[in-house]
Amino acid sequence: MPPALPGFYYDAEKKRYFKIQPNHVAARGSASKYSKAALEKEAEEQREQKRRKLFEQRETEMKVKRSKVLESPLGGGWGVTRELGVMKLDRNTIMRAWAQGLHRMEVSNFRRPDGGSGTFVYDTAMGVLTHAEALRGNGADALFIVNHIVPPACNLGRGSWVELSGLSGWHVFDTQITSMDISPSRVLMTTTMGGSQPACVHLTKLIQPEQWRAPYQGYTRARSHERHNDPLSYTSDVSTIIRPQTNTTFWASSSRPDPTISDFAIATTCGTVLVAESQSSWTFDRIQTFKYEDPDASPEVLAVDWLDTNVLLNGCRDGTVRLWDARTCGASGTSWRVKHPSCINHVRRVDANRIVAAGLERQMAAYDLRYIRPKDDLANGVTRPYVEFPGYNNKELNGIGVGFDVCGNLVAAGTDEGGVQIFDGASGREVTVGMGGDMGKDLGGPARCLRFVDTEQRRDGRRLFVEGARGIEQWTW
Repeated sequence: MPPALPGFYYDAEKKRYFKIQPNHVAARGSASKYSKAALEKEAEEQREQKRRKLFEQRETEMKVKRSKVLESPLGGGWGVTRELGVMKLDRNTIMRAWAQGLHRMEVSNFRRPDGGSGTFVYDTAMGVLTHAEALRGNGADALFIVNHIVPPACNLGRGSWVELSGLSGWHVFDTQITSMDISPSRVLMTTTMGGSQPACVHLTKLIQPEQWRAPYQGYTRARSHERHNDPLSYTSDVSTIIRPQTNTTFWASSSRPDPTISDFAIATTCGTVLVAESQSSWTFDRIQTFKYEDPDASPEVLAVDWLDTNVLLNGCRDGTVRLWDARTCGASGTSWRVKHPSCINHVRRVDANRIVAAGLERQMAAYDLRYIRPKDDLANGVTRPYVEFPGYNNKELNGIGVGFDVCGNLVAAGTDEGGVQIFDGASGREVTVGMGGDMGKDLGGPARCLRFVDTEQRRDGRRLFVEGARGIEQWTW
């Protein structure tokens, strides 16, 4: 670059010096390019360009570089854009990512193989899991005891779960336990099948969460011998047992989702029974027996769930799903809505209009109660589903022998081959569980009970509890 000369401008294109003209002289003509004002403007533009280049270089050096792992949808490459609302994810991607990120964590091991009762319940308000296992005996002569366990108090739930010892309200059952549920009013109900002893309903009042938190922290941090000396109470002294007047079997139960009413619905061999609290005592409020077109059809109801706070879903042995308005008595409050291709093991509410029913012969389907029509003229009245699950793999086990649960658009189902399947409820497609794809296949036996727990207000998030032959696990991130 030639040296700068006072009063002259060097043009690099023409390779010569030009005299800088005063502004009033170089107002017109070719000399205006070399006026004082034009040259000052060009110098300012060059300085601005240099500043911009330095800023971009500095911004590039200071920006955090994303890991290559995050470029994968399953690694979270879409996380920030989704949170900002820039990118909308389809439901299949979310379901696949959640299922593939699951890993197994041990919760409780049974004292002996196949010692579980096939049912448990998780108290989301207090983080207590209640389950039952065989104390001694086998088959109809087995004795079952109810246990309450809590996660360790350390961060992220690492370590073994702690069994609460010396609890008031412990009860030994002399027959198979078929269901457990907790009402919004904090009543734990346990039902039995019956056999050598009549079936029964056991109800226990649980303590309130505000009475639990501080003692729980101290209990889980204490040593084992200190726990026995100072036991932690989870149940109160208020409990009762009621038995039916006729010989019947209790198959499943569901608590009414209304905190102002303490009601339970129970599926029985005689229909659906409501258990209600009245003047501090529990009684069988009423029983609903459904009328069938076939006079020889069994009145047995195998599965129940609440569609809302008043309407019950009743899954029957003949494959029908019947709606019952619990505010009414008699057949006037019942409605035949869905005919499933097989006997119904489980029925669950998805939302106010959609349900999922699972049965035998690998039959599972989702139905929209607003649009009921027959599948075809040769289907014997079978209802057309809006989603089918062709990959469902339970052929022979009944509702007690195999687990099932629904959480939003996730459907978890046990198989008679001893595994767990998770489906996308919107498409019916099975999603891969765990990174290897075979996480749900090694349970040592059928998954007899499955429960989704969605605790978004805590760090745990959504989890799936699974009872296999050896014990209970939680599948979580």
